[in-house]
Amino acid sequence: MEQIGEMVSQYQDGQTGQRYFVDLEWYKNNNRSFEVLVQNRMCPDSFNGWNIGASSGTSSTTPRSAAAIDEIERCCSKKPGFIIPNLTVMEILFRTLLTSGNQPLTLGEIEARIREWVGGWDGRVINEDVLKRLIAADDFYGIGPAPDADE
Repeated sequence: MEQIGEMVSQYQDGQTGQRYFVDLEWYKNNNRSFEVLVQNRMCPDSFNGWNIGASSGTSSTTPRSAAAIDEIERCCSKKPGFIIPNLTVMEILFRTLLTSGNQPLTLGEIEARIREWVGGWDGRVINEDVLKRLIAADDFYGIGPAPDADE
């Protein structure tokens, strides 16, 4: 019975625990451009209307960053091929957060969405523990814990 209680607790933690998002401030603090990174993830329809030259500096908290996320959520994420199984798990994780409009998600929510995209036939182990380790080691995508809503 104790094992069942632990399993329920772990499931609830995955559904209601720490939430993660793409931290746009991370890009600014690391002198990187979110807009350049995300531009390469846009579908042709969105990319053709996107002028990265209009960006001002490396600030990633600009309205253009938010507009890029909105465009990916609205358009690109709906296109076949936006998330495909042969991408790395980190790339799939990054794109999954973009498809949600960068709304913070729990590890359980992220895992469920990734499974929807890649299907059950993917041979990689993609679970909450793996996702948590990947996020902790991330130094490229700026994925990290979201601030608590109470802050």
